[in-house]
Order: sequence, then C-alpha cells, then structure tokens
Amino acid sequence: LGLIRERLQEMGVAENTLIFFISDNGAPLRGRAYIGSRNEPLVGEKGMQTDGGQRVPYIMAWPGTIPGGQVFEEMVCAMDASATTLAVTGAPIDERIEGVNLMPWLTGEKSGPVHEALYWRWRSQAAVLSDGWKFIRLGNENRYLFEMRELGRQTAADNKIEQYPELAQRLETLLRERADTWFHKGLPDEVHQADRLFFDQHVEQTLPPLTFGKT
Repeated sequence: LGLIRERLQEMGVAENTLIFFISDNGAPLRGRAYIGSRNEPLVGEKGMQTDGGQRVPYIMAWPGTIPGGQVFEEMVCAMDASATTLAVTGAPIDERIEGVNLMPWLTGEKSGPVHEALYWRWRSQAAVLSDGWKFIRLGNENRYLFEMRELGRQTAADNKIEQYPELAQRLETLLRERADTWFHKGLPDEVHQADRLFFDQHVEQTLPPLTFGKT
C-alpha cells in the first residue's frame, strides 16, 4: 500500500485518488487458515457475525478532500465503499446497491447516523446491528442479543435476550423483513456444522480454548 501511494505521488494524482483499504473481515484463527493475526478483545473470528468476524470495514484516504486522522464513529458497511466511489466519479448509483455515499459525513456537510441499522447473512448465521444492540440468529436454534457499549462482551454470559425479549423480537422482525428483500430471500433455519463449531468455541465457550493455528 505504501508503494502504491508513493507511485500516486510521483504521478501527481494523489489528491485526485480516493483509497479504500478494506479488511477481509476478522482474522481466521484455526488450521491452515491462520496467518498470525488475532482479534482480541473482540469475540469470534472470520466467518462469524460476532465482532471478531466483522468489526472494522475499512480505512479511507483522500488527501486534500477527506480530513486525515479522524475516526468515524457512525455505523458504515463495505457496500458504502461502492456507493461512495460511484458518487465521487459522478456515475449513477444502481438502486440495487445498498450502500450510502459517505462523503457528506466525512467532509462535515452532514452529521448523525448514516444507517438506521446494518444487516448480515452468512451461511446459517444472520445478524442486525441497531441503536447500540446486535441481534444474532444461528439457524433457528440459537438467538443472541448483545449490548455493544463494551468490546469483547459477546459470549453466552453476555446474552441479554431473556432480559429484553421484546427488543430481541423487534430486531429479529427487522432482520427478517430485510432478508425478504434480498435476491435469495429469507433467513436460514438449519445450522451449518462449521457455524456450530464457531459458536460453541467462541460464544458458548463449551470447547477448549483455541491453540492458534491448530484445528
């Protein structure tokens, strides 16, 4: 990345180039997938809907346009990168793109939330993040409700679903409604074996702690 930015400077186009340095979700922690990275204090790993699998989507740079050194605290998603790129080039934004052009927020023209909620579905997992709460559904077997004020509080002991059943139901309804608008509609009911292992390991903590790089 440093070499790319140096080359942009040499070409005289650094201030006309928007860069997204996008993460590939969380670090994988087992077997041949392990590359030496870790997710602490976040719970989980690549392939999970807990924060260890998805917390930081990207770093942006556009010298002279986006003020440097800022941490943007509002919820964003990887699809915002597509919408933002299209917007700054003046290209039309296809209505199927769920992302939002972030530039008005990053330059101070707008403030407040970019999204009211963010939604995910992967294999037998689905999740929604809204107003400081994350609801995660593992097939039709397990449901979790986590308060997001503290990092690393996404184990079974932190599950608030019994304390706030109405909130959990409202978030699950939002999640289902959004899932019904996607090309492949609906939420998964069956639990994939790999997802069960993930949640038993990291969330339920019923398996021995991982020895990193080992299955």
